[in-house]
Amino acid sequence: MPGLDEGRRMDVPNILLLSGSVPGCPGVGGVILGDLCRLYPRGRISCFAVVPADRVAGQVARRDPLPTRIRCAPHQREPVSRFGPLGRLVAWWMKRRRVRRCIQGLLREAADFARTQGVTQIWSVLDCPTTVEMTAPLAAALRVPLVSLVWDDFRDVCERSNLWDLSRRLLGRQFGAALRASERCAVICENMKRRYEQEYGTRGVVLQHGVRSALVCPPAARPGTSGPFRIGYAGSVTAARTFESLLTALASSRWRIAGRPVRLTLMGRRFEVSSRGTPAHVTYLGWRSHEECIRRLSETDVTYLPQPFDPRFQPRATLSFPTKLTTYLAAGRPILVHSPPGSSLAAFFKQHPVGVWCSELDQGAVLQALTRLLTEDEIYARATDAGRAALERQFTEGIFRRAFAQFVGVDENHLTTP
Repeated sequence: MPGLDEGRRMDVPNILLLSGSVPGCPGVGGVILGDLCRLYPRGRISCFAVVPADRVAGQVARRDPLPTRIRCAPHQREPVSRFGPLGRLVAWWMKRRRVRRCIQGLLREAADFARTQGVTQIWSVLDCPTTVEMTAPLAAALRVPLVSLVWDDFRDVCERSNLWDLSRRLLGRQFGAALRASERCAVICENMKRRYEQEYGTRGVVLQHGVRSALVCPPAARPGTSGPFRIGYAGSVTAARTFESLLTALASSRWRIAGRPVRLTLMGRRFEVSSRGTPAHVTYLGWRSHEECIRRLSETDVTYLPQPFDPRFQPRATLSFPTKLTTYLAAGRPILVHSPPGSSLAAFFKQHPVGVWCSELDQGAVLQALTRLLTEDEIYARATDAGRAALERQFTEGIFRRAFAQFVGVDENHLTTP
């Protein structure tokens, strides 16, 4: 008769994580996957990652200590031809043949790796064209249950990858096949959960990053009364035009709000900043750890959270949910939420007024929102209180842990304590 520990382990699937990000590596995907993998029992999870060629070396050096195989994703850039539409079509077909051969090789290697690890379940992160294309065929080859995680809708993945219409339609079919083959799909917000359950019939689980209580900073009751008015931003810029409208608004005011000089602190891999012919006051700190981001944002007066207004990026605004929000809430500062009506952030803000919501790109509206945060102490204090309440109701470690257990199909007691 098996002992208690052995019986508990039999209830825990041996998971293969298929992903375009390596757990524990820099970037939102790596950070969240690292936190999730640390919750899962050691020795019961392995990773097959397909990443761009220029990132392989860095991700190998910083990966988490779990069995991991890292391979180069096929080059997905669309071809160029000087022979007109027919030439482009032929070039696209030839590119697809090359990509398909590469995918077939990756599928064989992933299946062999999974068998050596004794895999009984696949957890796929549909975060790039390669994992989207590999997911359903890999699950069919291994004949094991599949669960999928989606941070960004496939239409947003297509836009980010600059795919042509033919490639978009193909990726859409592969994305649908992956979700229909999945027993459960972890999604980033309620909007996405409703849409995917309706479109693909897959049961959704909202999985949003939880913040460790030890990292949460005390909220500020009001902004500093003297010196610069400090704005903080962390993470990649996924709404370039919206972010540019902030810079334009600050330039129009010569980087002053209510008579106070403005300072903008940026943390992330890459930013494009122009001064618009006026002095700018920007501090760029590069990539920083999650812990340091929270600490440095807590030293600002307000954080900035944009979503795209361009109709091309409508799926990003309505179906995605910025993971940096939890980092901002943990910093204990109000948020300037800059998003269009109908966006996922607009819906969140109506429930949790964590700052001031600006629903226009107009520079006057942006300056007015910042002025209110600087000059109206009641709004500032109410925003920080709402932020703390939102953090406790929606983004705690416990909620994160329970959602992950539901997603992978295990009893929460089987997960480890980080």
